[in-house]
Amino acid sequence: MPEPGKLIARLIEHDVEFVVVGGYAATIHGASYVTFDLDVCAPCSVGDIENLRKLHAALVDLHPLHRMSPFERTFVFPPRNAEETGNIYLRTDLGQLDVLGCIELGDYGFAREHSLPVRHASGEYRLLDCRTLIRSKETTARPKDLLVAEQLRAILEATQPPHP
Repeated sequence: MPEPGKLIARLIEHDVEFVVVGGYAATIHGASYVTFDLDVCAPCSVGDIENLRKLHAALVDLHPLHRMSPFERTFVFPPRNAEETGNIYLRTDLGQLDVLGCIELGDYGFAREHSLPVRHASGEYRLLDCRTLIRSKETTARPKDLLVAEQLRAILEATQPPHP
């Protein structure tokens, strides 16, 4: 059973830099969308070796496997090649974790700039803000993303103070 809250706790406890994006971010913002993975945007290119080390330390005992490769290889540190960085799609004992070097609208710096802090039992993490998440979902434009964007827009409108 997917446990994104426990994956987030692991990332926080190991001081991984990340911003929660995607379906789970929509759920945190109040959408009723059900998701079975955790998407985060994080520095994870070849040059981001320290964050990759922290990511590996956070996940190593959860048996992380690269799930988008023809052969589910173990997620190792240091990465064996550049193909194991950038966007990292993993299956772990706590569920699927997609570590994205960028989202549709920009890189990790963009995601961080358009995020807000969220308190968690393990500490604080960053969440893509609702307006940016809506834009991201609309840019992706898959039918499910458009439905989530519509729901998030309604939530945003309902929670905004009335205009004078």
